[in-house]
Amino acid sequence: MKKYLLSLPLLAALISPSYAASKEDSYKINTVKTMYYAHIKALKANENADELDTIYLYSSKELKKAIALVKADAMSGYIVEDEDDISECSESVYDLHLIEGNGYDVSLVDEFDFKMLKNGKVRADMWVGAKRDSEREHYSKDFSLSCHGDTCKITDIFDANGTSAIAEVERSCL
Repeated sequence: MKKYLLSLPLLAALISPSYAASKEDSYKINTVKTMYYAHIKALKANENADELDTIYLYSSKELKKAIALVKADAMSGYIVEDEDDISECSESVYDLHLIEGNGYDVSLVDEFDFKMLKNGKVRADMWVGAKRDSEREHYSKDFSLSCHGDTCKITDIFDANGTSAIAEVERSCL
């Protein structure tokens, strides 16, 4: 009986970290999922809702700084000879989008899947096109997050190639 009583604290110590990690994983997934659905709701209320405004609400200080840099550059009135040209800094906005590239907005996504990756990031997989459509397009974005208790903030966004949005903004805007 004594052996079993002595092993209970050891068993609790082994279970506790994995339980805490699984809770944090669910907080991370829920943060990303909530952000996506908040933006879809914002688009329903206003079709011109800015994706960056939604992301900003769920972001860490560093990611908020990157968003502010891109928005400030876009508002600076970059003058070009060809109206279709934008500054390299303003182009880095595509790295911050919730869906890859600039062809779709999140409200057009037909199916989402959110999952934890082994590296601690959350992946948002998205499919555009009816389930019966053989031409469905698949997109994914990865998110790193930092959590304190049950509150998580997105610290960076990564495209399908693993490129960091913050690194791209710093490279092109600073």
